[in-house]
Amino acid sequence: MTRRSWLILLLAFGLSVGLAYALRFGLVENQDVVAACAENPAQLRCVVLETAIFTFHHLLLGGLALAGALLALALPRLWTFLSALVPAAFALVLYNVEMGATAVMLCLLATARVAPRKAPA
Repeated sequence: MTRRSWLILLLAFGLSVGLAYALRFGLVENQDVVAACAENPAQLRCVVLETAIFTFHHLLLGGLALAGALLALALPRLWTFLSALVPAAFALVLYNVEMGATAVMLCLLATARVAPRKAPA
């Protein structure tokens, strides 16, 4: 993998972790939002909250991350790594730690399979 590919992967993973933390502490664990959604569940933030709770309660984030990691093992390309690392970041922060960590580890193993490119002569 090139240096640019690594930079893209790190930036995408970092932004995903940041967005996941914003979602977790801004909506999921915010008692004011939960109380407001109990009174008026038709708000957009309540729909986002319910969707987030549904995805991590039913292990959808971790499953998506694992599927992407297996795809990255089979086909080591930048987009396959991104398809695994972005949901893995959300899975790590939003209560699917085991599956998200496994997906990250599989992605790291897949990067070891990528042959380094030779410098032009």
